[in-house]
Amino acid sequence: MFDINARSDRVVAELPSTEGIEYPRAASWASGTLQNVLSDSKGRQLFRVFLHDALAEENLSFIESYEDFKKMKDPIQKKHYVEEFFTKYSPYVNISSVAMQKIKATASSEDPDPGAFALAAKEVMRLLENDQFPRFKRSDIYVNYLQQLLPRAYAERWATSFEALLGNQVFLPFGVRQFIEKKINDKDVDCTLFDEAIKHVEQVLKNDPYVRFLQSNEYIELLEKLH
Repeated sequence: MFDINARSDRVVAELPSTEGIEYPRAASWASGTLQNVLSDSKGRQLFRVFLHDALAEENLSFIESYEDFKKMKDPIQKKHYVEEFFTKYSPYVNISSVAMQKIKATASSEDPDPGAFALAAKEVMRLLENDQFPRFKRSDIYVNYLQQLLPRAYAERWATSFEALLGNQVFLPFGVRQFIEKKINDKDVDCTLFDEAIKHVEQVLKNDPYVRFLQSNEYIELLEKLH
């Protein structure tokens, strides 16, 4: 059932521990899908923390509870779920009037149909995928978690070669990754697939910021954090 308090009484979401997880696993979330993150217990919890701070945690809670609702067999339990949806949850979810009408229609039934919530769940998932998940991948919450996992020796290798730096996906521009992922997902792969990535590298080489990066406060501060 929903366990959602008033906004003023919201329980702070707890960050996942760094035990039992290495940097590459967490770094892969930046180039993965929302489903990849949600299928990882630590990724799901970190995403929940981000949503909590964005006052949008109810979106994920709804998706999770809907999956439980679909498994319910007892009509009384189903009706109780629907009642709680209206009294504790509906003020916080952003769904269309059509989706809400479907839910209201089944609310009067003695045996509510979980299928009536399908459109609402689809709309909320779309919001998570297209709006909140991209912002999560750029958030301080995610970047700071990666920094906690990043071994100092790993970061020090960036100073050995330019290739070592470019090979780290944290520093690969988000827009370039997103462009490549989209072409792959759309099965639109041809000889131009990596053109944008090549342009980026050429620009990096042209401007020669690598030496400046090694001398930058950001890199020095990162190494200090990793002591």
